[in-house]
Amino acid sequence: RQARAGSASSGSAAVRRFEPCSIFESLITMKTYLTSKKWLEFRRKAFHLISGVVLVTLLYYKIIDPRILFLALVAGCIFSFILKYAKNNTISYIVGLFERDEETQSERGRGAITFVVGALLSVVLFENNITYSSLLILAFGDAIAPLWGKHLGSTPHLHNRKKNIEGTIAGGLAGGVVASIFVPFWAAMTVSLF
Repeated sequence: RQARAGSASSGSAAVRRFEPCSIFESLITMKTYLTSKKWLEFRRKAFHLISGVVLVTLLYYKIIDPRILFLALVAGCIFSFILKYAKNNTISYIVGLFERDEETQSERGRGAITFVVGALLSVVLFENNITYSSLLILAFGDAIAPLWGKHLGSTPHLHNRKKNIEGTIAGGLAGGVVASIFVPFWAAMTVSLF
């Protein structure tokens, strides 16, 4: 009996107990890993995808309209202007998590502003189903194509050697499938792929 009790107590000592320091250290390690340049494109593409889905959802349920998109565009331009001159603050750090090295201080937020301009023009110029499907094609195609092409592609694109045909096809298919929620499947696939 004593031998079993001794082995049980030594076994329980080997079990790792809840330690706040080790959880904190794990979170720091995870933050360091996920904020590394290796994960930059994944962060960017995840942000594109989530932004597109959230925008379509807000438009579909009439939570926002063109006026609010215009105000978001103005606020984005002001925010981008502020970021141009802001250095070493929390906002610059967060935006920096999504920037490529080749983007300069003057280009900060340009992609987000371009996205809002495109969304605003789509809302104003087209009927709702076309707007929703085009935004979803942009969000899913832009997110999936480079990730798929980088990791699973091998055939260089004819017009841009940095891209792969497999990524282009995967992004087109993903965008078409999701866009078919709002327009006929054949139309969504045709527009998304071509």
